[in-house]
Amino acid sequence: MAMRPPAKSGKVGMAVMLLGVIMVSGLVGFFAANFTSAKITIPVGITTVTYTLGQRQPTTQTTTSQQASSTTPIITPTTQITYATSGTTDIVQPQQGTLVFRDVKFRTATADTSASSGVITVPKGTTVEVWVKLEAIGGTATGTIDVIIKKDLVLTYDYYLVYENGQPKWSAKIPDQPAMSKEVTVLQGSEDWVFIGVFIPDETTTLGLRQYFVKVLMNGQLVYDPQDPNNRVHLLVS
Repeated sequence: MAMRPPAKSGKVGMAVMLLGVIMVSGLVGFFAANFTSAKITIPVGITTVTYTLGQRQPTTQTTTSQQASSTTPIITPTTQITYATSGTTDIVQPQQGTLVFRDVKFRTATADTSASSGVITVPKGTTVEVWVKLEAIGGTATGTIDVIIKKDLVLTYDYYLVYENGQPKWSAKIPDQPAMSKEVTVLQGSEDWVFIGVFIPDETTTLGLRQYFVKVLMNGQLVYDPQDPNNRVHLLVS
C-alpha cells in the first residue's frame, strides 16, 4: 500500500507538512531539515524542493487517482502535497498583486464611522482604533500603510499626533514619522478591513478644535486626504 503523509495547504512563505527529511534549494540559497512531524516554511524565491518521506502507518483514507499517479506534484500556495514517497518538484511562485486603498474608519467598542456616515462622537480619553480597507488585485499584495492623525484647529495650524520616547504629544510641526505605520498583506481577491493602530483623543472638540481626522499613505504615496472637513472621516470628542 502506498504511504502518504497528511495533507497541509501552504502559503507564502510556503508551509508544507511532511514526515521525513526535506532539502530545499533555489534562488535564495539552500537548507535542510530533519523532522518527524513539523511545519517547514519554504522561502519565497525557492524553485526546487527535494524531499524524502518517512514511514508511517497505512491510512484508511482513500487515495484518489490523481494522487496515486503523481510522484512529483506541483506546489502552489494553495496546493496540497498529498502523495509521494520521494522526489523533486517545482514550486510555482505566486503572482504579485496590486494593493488598492478603499476606505478608512475610526472605531471604538461601541461606535464605527463606517456605519455612521463617517463621523462618531466619543468621550475624551476613549481608546480609538484606526482601520483601513484594502483590496488585492491580480494576486496577493503587500505594502506599508502610514496613518497621520491630526487635530483640525480653526484659527491656527493643525496639530499632529507625534511620539517622543514612546509618549504621545501634539505638535504644530510636521512630523518626520507618521503616528501609525504597519506592514500589511492582503490575499488575492480579498477586500479586507485591516487594523492599523490606536490613539486616545485628549481634548474635547469645540469652536476652536473642529475635529480629529486622518491622512493615509500607502507605500509612501498619499491615498486619503480630503480637504472638506464635512466630507471626510472624522472624530468628535465630548
